Amino acid sequence: MKTIFYGIALVSACLFVSGCETSDLSKTYTGSTTLVVPAKSGQKTPLSNMFTPNDDCSSGRPPSIKVVSGPAHGSVNIVRSTVSPTFEPGNALHKCNSRKLSAVSAVYVSAPGYVGKDSVRVSSQVAGNPTGYYDYYEFRIDVTK
Repeated sequence: MKTIFYGIALVSACLFVSGCETSDLSKTYTGSTTLVVPAKSGQKTPLSNMFTPNDDCSSGRPPSIKVVSGPAHGSVNIVRSTVSPTFEPGNALHKCNSRKLSAVSAVYVSAPGYVGKDSVRVSSQVAGNPTGYYDYYEFRIDVTK
């Protein structure tokens, strides 16, 4: 089963390699991702949709995700959702683009009237992953009116 994590940044995304920390270094995964996400004050903003497609395009069990830190100026809810994947031509899973897959989403809402910068760090572990490795995603959120 191939594992694909799909992060949605509504307008632009900047990827950087960063270290990550856990209390158990055997469960650290390097190469975490930072995404810059624009958001409107007080409105729900999807930060990511994380899903695991099976080779036959059926939905695998969605990853387990949790908020590790932040936000300082709002809240994040983890919700179940569905997603239409957008795999590039040439990807073995491109055939799955016409399917709806089960996903887990992190959704940010700023405090009412807040304008400025906020950040959220989310950890993700693939369902059934025997290695115990986690991926970390940092979302740098630019909140405007």
